[in-house]
Amino acid sequence: MTKHHGVAKVAIAHKLAVRLYWMLRSGDDYRKVMERGSHAGQSV
Repeated sequence: MTKHHGVAKVAIAHKLAVRLYWMLRSGDDYRKVMERGSHAGQSV
């Protein structure tokens, strides 16, 4: 909440760019990339 809007926008853009990179590299769709994310297998 205390972050500047610019910092938050860059963080979201980075997150999406990383996911797009892995989608293009693996050939999987977005749903599969999300399932394989950095927190896959961890309980919520």
